[in-house]
Amino acid sequence: MPLSWLHQAPFTTWTLPGIALLIGVAVPQLTALGLLVSGHRWALAGGYLAGIGLVLWIAVQMLALQRCFFMQPVIAAAGPWRCCWPGCANGQQQRRAARQPGWPAASRTDPCY
Repeated sequence: MPLSWLHQAPFTTWTLPGIALLIGVAVPQLTALGLLVSGHRWALAGGYLAGIGLVLWIAVQMLALQRCFFMQPVIAAAGPWRCCWPGCANGQQQRRAARQPGWPAASRTDPCY
């Protein structure tokens, strides 16, 4: 990305924005993925926070740069999807478990079963 994009931003190089991107977007996304893959009980909350953080990152980026890059709307749309993904995966795990023999019949009232 050209340095000229930073003329209205408080930065003169892409180093600090790159570090902020790593800490503010990559680390939360990877943490949420790790929680989801491990089946941790905080996976859903982690996914929500990572998705919300992604949308906030794009909003701040557009305000700071005063430009719209074609990937910004794509990534901003991925944020809400990212918020829902852990819930979908969690629901699939619960439905899979409900199909196991010996699982209580009362739990089979899930309409997605």
